[in-house]
Amino acid sequence: MEYIGLDIGTHTIRYIKDNNILFDQPALLAFDANKKTMAIGTEASQLRGTRHVRSYRRLSELYSYLDEIFTRYDSFRLFHKTTVFFTTPSTFDKKQCEKIRNHILEQGATQVIYDKELWCAAIGAKLQINTSVSACMLYMGHASCDIACFSNGIIQKESHSPYGGAQILHAFNKWIQTNYDLQVSQPFIENLLLQFGQTKEAIVIHGTDMRTQQNRRITITQNQIGQVLSRIVYAWSQWIYTFLTTLSNQQQGDLLKRGIVCCGGLMEIPHIDTILRQQLNVPFFISPNPQYTISYGIMTILNRLKEEE
Repeated sequence: MEYIGLDIGTHTIRYIKDNNILFDQPALLAFDANKKTMAIGTEASQLRGTRHVRSYRRLSELYSYLDEIFTRYDSFRLFHKTTVFFTTPSTFDKKQCEKIRNHILEQGATQVIYDKELWCAAIGAKLQINTSVSACMLYMGHASCDIACFSNGIIQKESHSPYGGAQILHAFNKWIQTNYDLQVSQPFIENLLLQFGQTKEAIVIHGTDMRTQQNRRITITQNQIGQVLSRIVYAWSQWIYTFLTTLSNQQQGDLLKRGIVCCGGLMEIPHIDTILRQQLNVPFFISPNPQYTISYGIMTILNRLKEEE
C-alpha cells in the first residue's frame, strides 16, 4: 500500500509522500481562450498578463488541478493500492469533501480519508490533546481562521472566522488605494507584510497610479503598517475573545497556563502573536514553520496509517 497526502488550501496546494512535500505551489490555474486549464501552480502564475489566471472557484477546477498532480507523480498505478488522506479549509462543507473523496476514488485510489485542518494542525504542532488538561489550537489561513479547544482526545469546542489572509490583503490594498490612489499587486503586498518589523526604515511601494495608469512609487513607514495591521488583528482578537468566553472556567484556566498554539501562513507575518497577546492578555506561541504545520500533521497521520497496515 502506498500513502499520499494532500494539503488542499485556497492559497497553496501540497502533495505529500514518504515524509516529503513533493509539490508545494500556488492554488492557481491558467485558462486558455476556451476556458480549459492549460497550467497550474507556479507555471500558471508565470502566465499572468498573457492568460486568464486565478484560484479555483469550483470543484471541477480543483479536480483539474489535482488530476494534473496525480499524473505528474504517477499516483495511481495498475496493481498498486493507494491510500489518500486529504484536508481542506473549514470553508468546505462535508458534502464538498465527499465529492472530492469520490473524485479521487474515481481516479484510482483504493481508499480516501479526510479530516479537519484543525486536527492536522494539532497533530503537526505536537499538541497534547489526549489529556484532561485543555489545549488550544489557532489556525490562521488564507481563506479563514479556526480555533479549537482540545482535551481527552477530542475537540471540545471550536469556532470559525471567515476573516483570513485574503481579507488582510484586501484591507491593505484598499488602504493604499484610498490614501495614495495606487494599485499594488497582491504578491507585493504579501512581501510587504513579511517585511513588517524587520527593519526600522520606511518601505518603498511600487504600483500603478489609478488616475494616470503610470508607474509610481510611494514610501510608507513601519508605524503606518503597524497601525493598519493592528486594526485588522483587532477583529481577530474580538473573535478569539468571544470564543474564550464560551469555555468553562477550568478550560479558561488551562489555556491561561498553557497558552494558545498558533499556525498558518499568516503567522509568518512578524509580531502577529505579540499584537494578539497585547490585545487579549493570553500567551500565544507559534509552532515551528507555521505555514507547514498542517502538512507535518498529514505526514504523521500517513505514518500512523502505515503502522496500522
